[in-house]
Formats: sequence, C-alpha cells, structure tokens
Amino acid sequence: EARTLIDELARRDLAAARDEGSDRLQLEVLRVLPAPRCRALLRRWIREHGRPVPPTAALDRILDELLPAPRDRRPEVKWSGGEVRRFRDGLYLLRPLPALDPNWRRSWDGAAVLVLPAGLGRLLMEPVTGHGIAVGRLRDADLTVGFRQGGERCRPVGAARSRRLKQLLQEAEVPPWERARLPLLWLDGELAAVGDLWVCENYAAGRGEPGLRLRWERGDAGSGARSDD
Repeated sequence: EARTLIDELARRDLAAARDEGSDRLQLEVLRVLPAPRCRALLRRWIREHGRPVPPTAALDRILDELLPAPRDRRPEVKWSGGEVRRFRDGLYLLRPLPALDPNWRRSWDGAAVLVLPAGLGRLLMEPVTGHGIAVGRLRDADLTVGFRQGGERCRPVGAARSRRLKQLLQEAEVPPWERARLPLLWLDGELAAVGDLWVCENYAAGRGEPGLRLRWERGDAGSGARSDD
C-alpha cells in the first residue's frame, strides 16, 4: 500500500513538473519538493523512458548539483545507460550521446533518404507549396548536408536581416548539446536550411511556388541531441 501511494504521488508530481509541450522538467517545480518526493519523481520519469534507473548517489547529485546551479551553467549527471542535463530552467533526460565527427559531410540528391551518422536519424524531402526550399533553386545545384563549423549565417524566412546561426539557436533556446547535431543543408556552398527549424530567405519558396520541406526523422540521439560555438 505504501508503494502504491508513493507511485501515485510520483505520477502527480511528474505531471506537474513536465513542461507543457515537451518532456523537459521545470526546475521551479522540482525545487519546492522534498528530496524523497523529488527522487521518486525522477525515478518514475527515467523508468517511463525505458532508461535504467540510476543509483541513489546519482539521483542525489541531480538534486545537489543540477537544481541549484546558476542558470548559465550546464551541469550533467551520467550513469550507465542514461544522463540528465540542465539547460536554463529545465532538466533533460538523454541516452548517452555517441561521438560525432563534426567534419562529416555528404552530397545528396534530395530524392533518396539520407541516413545521418551517430544515431541522428534520417533526412528526406517532401513536396509542398508556398514554403520550404524553392524547387527552382534546387535544380542543378550542388546539395550537401553536414554540421556546424562556426560562423554560419542565415536570414530565416520573414526575418529582417541575416544573423549568425549561433545567435539564432541561442534565442530559440535550442539546448547546446543539440546545436552541433543539427543537420545543415548547403546549396552550392551557401547555407539554405537549418535542420527542420529554418529555411534561409534566399532559398525559400514564395507564395504558390513549388517547394520541398526538409523532414528530419530523428533517431535515438536526435532529440537529446549538443558544442556551443
């Protein structure tokens, strides 16, 4: 009976702590819970995702190191089979992130499915009208996919001016561990799209114009998936 009550309380606490629209946990909720309830909440959260539950010492590190850390810090706690990372006002549960070669780059015709490295899933193009990448810009263009090297710029559709990609990702609050793992699309050496987040204005389909939408089917590392420069 005691276990049933603990599990029900953990379920309610977890529902309250989850950020609406995502599986991020809100620190403001966790911080007001007594430590035993917080540990029970974390265990349930981790079990629901099929990750091995960490030892109590690792849970205590989450409470002692991640919750009180300053907002601009990015502490993390790892254990066999999982890790919890802090970004701004939330906690994120991830699988251990495989190593990624930042210099990976592949030519792509946009027709076949492109499998990404390091468990990041795959890319494909879907026909659309009035948005996405303009079909006319893709004709006879050299299409390549790779990852951030630093210094990239993009003017997202509707934006007033070009911005550094680093700034765009920070303002969109993309977690830093995901930024290095975003697939970028270049046409003839110029950045045309940033994953499924933005199409750069110069390559966007206009109203009524045929376009192709970049669809990223994320793998195990695609949703928890981060360098920060």
